[in-house]
Amino acid sequence: MADVSKFPDKLQFGSISTPHGEFGYMRIRSFDVDDVDGFVAEVVRIARQLPQNGIIVDVRGNGGGTIMAGERLLQIFTPRKIEPERLHFINTPLTLELSKRPGLEVWRESIEQAVETGSPFSDGFPIFLDEP
Repeated sequence: MADVSKFPDKLQFGSISTPHGEFGYMRIRSFDVDDVDGFVAEVVRIARQLPQNGIIVDVRGNGGGTIMAGERLLQIFTPRKIEPERLHFINTPLTLELSKRPGLEVWRESIEQAVETGSPFSDGFPIFLDEP
C-alpha cells in the first residue's frame, strides 16, 4: 500500500495474498505512545482500509508501552467487551499513601485492610475504570 502510518516507527501495514484470499497485515512494534487516542484512531483508520477478509496483527518483538493503548486496541478487534487486566499493588505504607491520590482511591480500602488480613497485595482493579 502506498499509504503510510502516522506512527511509522510503531505501525506498519499492508495486504498479504494467500491461497485463501487477500488479508490485511498490521505490525504493531510498540504501544509506547504519548497520544493514545491518536494511536487508536490510526489503527482504526488502517484497519478500515485493509482487506476485510481478516487481519493478521503481528506483535512479535513488541516490548509493551502504554497499557491503555494496548487494551483499547483489543476492544476494536472484537465485538465482545474486553475486560481490562487488573492491577494489584504490593501493600506497603508508600502504596497506602499513593492510594490517597486522585485516580487511585479504589485501592485504598484494600490496602488499609492488609494490616488486618496480612495480604501482601491489594485487591485488583482495572487501571482505567472509565475507559470503554
